[in-house]
Amino acid sequence: MDKRLLPENERVGWVGAKSRCDAPNLVKGTVKVVTDSFVNILSSPNGVRIRQLLYGSRFRVLEEKDNFSFGFSESDGYVGYIESTSLGKKGQSLTHWVSALATHVYAKPDIKKEYRKAISFGSKLEIESATVDFFKTTDGGYIPKVHLKEIGTFYSDPAKVAEKFLDVPYLWGGNSCWGIDCSGIIQMALSSCSIICPGDSDQQEASFEQIPTTFNFNRNDLIFWDGHVALIISSSHLIHANAFNMSVKVELIEKVIERIKFKGEQEAIEEEAKFKSVTEEYSRARKELQGGTWNCEDMT
Repeated sequence: MDKRLLPENERVGWVGAKSRCDAPNLVKGTVKVVTDSFVNILSSPNGVRIRQLLYGSRFRVLEEKDNFSFGFSESDGYVGYIESTSLGKKGQSLTHWVSALATHVYAKPDIKKEYRKAISFGSKLEIESATVDFFKTTDGGYIPKVHLKEIGTFYSDPAKVAEKFLDVPYLWGGNSCWGIDCSGIIQMALSSCSIICPGDSDQQEASFEQIPTTFNFNRNDLIFWDGHVALIISSSHLIHANAFNMSVKVELIEKVIERIKFKGEQEAIEEEAKFKSVTEEYSRARKELQGGTWNCEDMT
């Protein structure tokens, strides 16, 4: 059983997963939202970063202990610990999401005024009103209209979304414009196109249908190695967040395959690239989308 998706620790578990949980106490928990620009999901209190959640993300808290909240992300079920000070009460109605790589929350509807915080692509907000150029949040912040889309409005090309993150620094477990890893950029690109996508590369590999390794690459196919994933953007190039460049880069597919296969000067690493297609999932997402709007505009 995947511990990353098992909502329990040695003391509590989620009652909604009682058939899978052995914890002595089963609880409903409380849904809270991330109030910082981003927050790390940790493997244990004061443990290592395993993923991140963005501003406005919902996190179901099952236990609060020693300034840490144990629970799971409401979007993909990822389990871990978050510093309790980074969580606030559940928003009544999240209405918009950040569709630009990043944006600022201003104190006034004026770009020359001070801003309260910066938030990343994928962050969610509750909007109560609008001026000509700004949306006003329920807590009194102002965000440029051009940086937001209504929840239920999606992009249609994951590769275009991924290209927004070009040159963003590589960060293990990262999911934001300040740092992102290989699976993080895939999750951002696919989820913003209404394709359900888990957080880690092995989970992503298990989620999509494998296609023959014919080296006939199609845009928005995924290519996997053990512990790594990239997104095909053309017949010859891919985009990925990688530790070799320590950033998000577009590279020749064959060059990356060769580099990963031969990681050392002498030792050849037998690492077969595996190809999977999101086309079927994308078609299904389009078909099942209810009430959403597909935005096919150029995103350059």
